[in-house]
Amino acid sequence: MRVFPRSSSPPPRRQPVLLASLLGAALGVVLLVAGAAPPVPAASRPPSATGEPAVVTGASIVATARKAPQPSAAALAGGTDDALLGDPVAARLAAGLLPLHVLSLPAAGRQDAPAALLFATEDNQLVRILPGDPSREIATGGGELTALPGEIYVAIGKAGADKVREGDEKTPIGVYWVRDFIPGSRLPEIYGEGAYPISYPNLWDRRLGRTGSGIWIHGTDKADDELLPRSSRGCLTLRNRDFRALDPLVEIGRTPVVIAHDLQWVSRSEFVRVRDDLLGAVERWRLDWESLDTDAYLAHYGEDFRAEGMNLATWSTHKRRVNAHKREIRVALDELAAFKYPGEDDLFLVTFRQDYRSDNYDSTRHKSQFWRRGAEGWRIVQEGGV
Repeated sequence: MRVFPRSSSPPPRRQPVLLASLLGAALGVVLLVAGAAPPVPAASRPPSATGEPAVVTGASIVATARKAPQPSAAALAGGTDDALLGDPVAARLAAGLLPLHVLSLPAAGRQDAPAALLFATEDNQLVRILPGDPSREIATGGGELTALPGEIYVAIGKAGADKVREGDEKTPIGVYWVRDFIPGSRLPEIYGEGAYPISYPNLWDRRLGRTGSGIWIHGTDKADDELLPRSSRGCLTLRNRDFRALDPLVEIGRTPVVIAHDLQWVSRSEFVRVRDDLLGAVERWRLDWESLDTDAYLAHYGEDFRAEGMNLATWSTHKRRVNAHKREIRVALDELAAFKYPGEDDLFLVTFRQDYRSDNYDSTRHKSQFWRRGAEGWRIVQEGGV
């Protein structure tokens, strides 16, 4: 499903990877933190370790790092289904609740759309979010996203979450992407069956001066009962069978990883309201850019805006100079994803592929925008590449 109109000559789509079974395709997985890793050369991802054909490509992962309140499954489900008692995720879904951190995924409802994995680190769990499928009874989020019951154990850094600097043995809080796969055969035994490096530090981390590197999602050399909740140097560590289950969900470069303090379960109506409000602001920004009304376009940017070494004043000067020479601008947004950014008050991340066409310049790029919701409405506070 395309979010906004396509330009007349869009770039070619990328080739999707192999998929796991229909149900397995929807899976997102809870990852355990086992330790920041040494630099290792990149390698191609091997065939699915599960042996199942995959159905969904490109997964996104969200993790939480502060203990969230855990209402009983029986209470959430109305006490009518004993099968829900051991599964708080299923109970919340049965109660009509949705995790707020993943608001939209690219091409939701289409088979080749990426999935999303939500991590609850202090609770040591993973919630699995995928593109919607009307045939599934648990479709949520206005039919665009689907949440699966069940959770997977994950371990985080020895010092907890909220990574700030290199060597603090903390797991970062934020939204990241899987950058690569390294098979276990090329790693020390402590990484188990392999590792997915993620894109920490991201644009927001760098704005805040956070440092460090080598944050991975990986397996372990420990027995199931020996993997402690806080046992890594900042990574997300999984039991090897759970790590293997990620294979059909992960597409390099497309799978978001969300690591949060809590999952913020909300009603479906609240989920849809926040999502539509945010995406409406993005659409108004797009239309104002196309209109060549530079004042209206710049009104979408906050006083604390930063991009490419510019603040709001220098950005405004730059945009006025560029637009003065334009007779026409056409902007199309594709592959749009939206997240409530963890660890921040009313901060949201939107990513998309932007097709820009004008009478004297054309470009296609992937872009990140950080939007802040305040008393004056939605404002962009950071913009840059993905």
